[in-house]
Amino acid sequence: MTEPVDRDLLIASAPLARAWAAEGCWRDGNSGASCEAYHAIWQYLRIIGVVTTLDHHAHLYTEALQRIAADPLRRRVLLSGSADYGLLAIVAAAFRQTGAEPAVTLVDRCETPLKLARWYGEKRGLKVETRQADLLTYESETRFDMVCVHSLLGLVRAEDRPLLTRRWHDLLRPGGRVLCINAISPAHHPAQVRYSAERRAEHRRRVEEAAQGCRDSLDIAPETLGEMAFTYSGTVVSNVIRSRAEITALFEDAGMVIEEQRFGRLGVDDSHHFSGPTPPEKREYAWIVARRP
Repeated sequence: MTEPVDRDLLIASAPLARAWAAEGCWRDGNSGASCEAYHAIWQYLRIIGVVTTLDHHAHLYTEALQRIAADPLRRRVLLSGSADYGLLAIVAAAFRQTGAEPAVTLVDRCETPLKLARWYGEKRGLKVETRQADLLTYESETRFDMVCVHSLLGLVRAEDRPLLTRRWHDLLRPGGRVLCINAISPAHHPAQVRYSAERRAEHRRRVEEAAQGCRDSLDIAPETLGEMAFTYSGTVVSNVIRSRAEITALFEDAGMVIEEQRFGRLGVDDSHHFSGPTPPEKREYAWIVARRP
């Protein structure tokens, strides 16, 4: 059983995330690339239901987390990046359903999701440590029992992904595990994919239509949200994982043992429209539980 999404909190968080993104989202000093458009809109996209999010995959994390939480010595959890507080909410609910409290650290290079996590922690009486840092170089004096990550590998360049999985390995205690889900596109060949002009227009239209049906839950007009979606889609770069073997090798080559692997839609029903620039007919998900020996 997973905790249902608290829609009131989600609605309350949306204008906060939009304001915090404008105030202090990460920005690359050389290229000018920024996550502002992403963090400004993400809570709204969750509210109107047009993106594939943690809500679709929560059951996988909950099942694995509750098995691990049964061990009273396994409490330290690293959240390796997060769009908002969604991953924190799933971890906390899974532990609390077993009568335990996790010791959670969230690391992200952007302050906006860290603020959202602290905000959520205050609302839920949950202690969370936050660190603004590059995940490829993040160091910790103590080791973790779990690393939880959702859809991060597609944001990481192919040449950097082995560095990231090795970092996860090094941050784990012996016997610790990585819980990871990520899209793979076996029939798609380019290493990087962006939204086409047609898909950007389609995404804006879908967002506006969905927002019309959720007007009472939004503090902005559907047309404004559509413009935000169009801006956001122009910033998205997906670093494609092109096979099941490619994603499993990332963990094995980093020195981990794969305990569980599942492939397919994994909780996304057939009526759902996949989000992102990759054509949906070429997409599936990979769920990996990998252990450090």
